[in-house]
Amino acid sequence: MSKAAKDRVIVIGGGPAGLFAAVGAAQGGARVTALEKAPQPGRKLLAAGGGHGNITNTLPEHAFLERFGRNGRFAVHALRALSRDALLAKLASWGVPCHAPDGFHCFPRSNKAADVLAALCRQLDALHVDIRLETRATAVLLRAGRVCGVSVGRTELPAKAVVIAAGGAAYPGLGGSRSGYELAAEAGHSIVPIVPGLVGLRTRETWPAGCAGVTIDDTEVKILHRSCARRVWRGALLFTHRGLSGPAILDASASAARLLLDEPEVALQFRPAGGNPDAGALATLFAGWRKERGRKTVHNLVAEVVPRSLATAICGMRGVSSDTIVARQPEQAQKQLVATLDKLVIHVVATDGFEQAMVSSGGVSLREVHPATLESRIVPGLHFAGEILDLDGPCGGFNLQWCMSSGWLAGKSAAGGE
Repeated sequence: MSKAAKDRVIVIGGGPAGLFAAVGAAQGGARVTALEKAPQPGRKLLAAGGGHGNITNTLPEHAFLERFGRNGRFAVHALRALSRDALLAKLASWGVPCHAPDGFHCFPRSNKAADVLAALCRQLDALHVDIRLETRATAVLLRAGRVCGVSVGRTELPAKAVVIAAGGAAYPGLGGSRSGYELAAEAGHSIVPIVPGLVGLRTRETWPAGCAGVTIDDTEVKILHRSCARRVWRGALLFTHRGLSGPAILDASASAARLLLDEPEVALQFRPAGGNPDAGALATLFAGWRKERGRKTVHNLVAEVVPRSLATAICGMRGVSSDTIVARQPEQAQKQLVATLDKLVIHVVATDGFEQAMVSSGGVSLREVHPATLESRIVPGLHFAGEILDLDGPCGGFNLQWCMSSGWLAGKSAAGGE
């Protein structure tokens, strides 16, 4: 190994994972070169939390990991290398104190994601990290089966270790692309198919357009498929001109998108009544209406349980006309209406795509990466961090914490390698 490569770590990617990897490697004693294809680093970080920087949350470690689903345990080592408390302490020491105003979501006290990026850039400058903007890595160089550097066009940059933290395909307008997956695949890694995550869903049914802008504050969302039999996503649901969005839908979207790779549509169930009465209580409510408010229209009374435009859609799909009064509604029709208010099935046919997705779901197979170091099991000296790995979580600071923690671990590990 040349003298130029002996202590150099190259980080591919200038997002939150890449920037933390660069800081971690530099603090570990490495001479670090970071390559970012965009004109500026951290563009996705600037967009986090609507620009306010929801960097993490207050869940304890075990609950945090559970929210990542079946692959969550892979993140244990990264979260212990840079835990939530350690991350918040580090940011505070860099001049960015944080807080959780709602008791869950953690933001900079300034409410500006830009302050986190500025603090990171100050650290990189202090550590003499060589950041090369508008510079695209075109290949990972191997010699005798291990990393020896990267290519930037026709130029070769020697290094003892490389961290691929190039992000995913989400938000191409902010620099999202498949370039990191391509580099990993060329180096011999398997890529779990990429689908959009934290993204709106488009439905076969057109009636949601009539409810566009309406929110159900608290509902349960289920995907009616055997692979998701035990999954329930809870939170707000928003109707859009093309289908559904809102936190509960965004959290379920990657699972739906993955099923859509093989199936033309996915059945999704939710409670239009949200946190309002369940089926039994709704039946009792309807019985009371029949007895005490029988001359009222069904539509007007349903609009007391759900927003009016949604009441119109539900009555329409159950064949209830606008002038049907409660006293004249057949009992069987009432039962069907109660069942629909409690559990409504709608069919998803597509997502809003990577252009609108907050994350990519899929990526470098976790089976091919050591969780304790984030080093490749296939290519010594090659490390991964952040969204490029097959691990993604729900809304609420989960993915940004994972990016920063995994970047930190990968950078530290790369600096310590031979």
